[in-house]
Amino acid sequence: MCYYRVCIPWDGGWVDQPNPELIDHIIAEIMDCHSGTLTCLFPDELALLVFRQRVSE
Repeated sequence: MCYYRVCIPWDGGWVDQPNPELIDHIIAEIMDCHSGTLTCLFPDELALLVFRQRVSE
């Protein structure tokens, strides 16, 4: 459960307060592709958090 307001970019736009199932889907997609980025914007805190996984070469 998230106690902070969070927004994530998804499907061409921003999703405000995404449900846990969407976050789970995005992380599963990143893991399946072995690379990807999940960006989390915390607008009330003026903070941006970026989770990035890259394939090591």
